[in-house]
Amino acid sequence: MITGRKTIAVDKELAERLTILAKNEGKTIYSIINELIKSALHASETFNESCTEILSTYEDLMIARDIGLSLMPQSVSDIAYAVAFKDGYGKNLMFEYSKWGEWLGSYLKTRFPGKELKALFRISKVMFWKDANLEFEKNPENDPQELVIKIYGSAVKKEYISCIAVAFEKILEAFEFHLTNKDILKGICKLEFKK
Repeated sequence: MITGRKTIAVDKELAERLTILAKNEGKTIYSIINELIKSALHASETFNESCTEILSTYEDLMIARDIGLSLMPQSVSDIAYAVAFKDGYGKNLMFEYSKWGEWLGSYLKTRFPGKELKALFRISKVMFWKDANLEFEKNPENDPQELVIKIYGSAVKKEYISCIAVAFEKILEAFEFHLTNKDILKGICKLEFKK
């Protein structure tokens, strides 16, 4: 059993950042390090994930909150989309997704300049939390002139995919991509963009 204190080596830059953090919080470096390690171990053991993955997921959720996404049961979401399209409000819903997409494109360009596509990839994981897969077939980091987005899942309704497709169109317009092809079926969507 380990007892007492142990010496832990960290990079000089990290030590300086820990010193600043401790000072800002009015704590000792010892207490800050113990708090950080204890929290990281607890999170890792609780969720059976690496600390890096847990922090990344938390960051994604905070971005999702900032951009106005809300979580709701899938069954409720499916009913809401079905009713909206059945009762003639589908165009209104798609218009709202279009406006949100325009705003989100501007938000990503402002908050993550030069890294807006990478940020879009990250938050897309949150947008498609359950029952859908999202793939960026051609990554603009490798080919900056083309992008292919695929959304698929047997439980994903056509109405929802139609709305999300409109949002992606507007988001990518802000990044100077234009839509060249769109295929939407129940549970399947393929969007192709070029600069």
